[in-house]
Amino acid sequence: MLNGPFKTKCMNEGLVKIKTFMKMEYDYLLSKGYLLQENGLMIKP
Repeated sequence: MLNGPFKTKCMNEGLVKIKTFMKMEYDYLLSKGYLLQENGLMIKP
């Protein structure tokens, strides 16, 4: 599924994945040592 016709079309048209604020916040918290729990909470051990 990851390499399906839709992805091929996007790649051919030069579309890129846009970083969302949620993704940037998640990456920031990971860089600060937080861990994602199964219930969705981010905690710092």
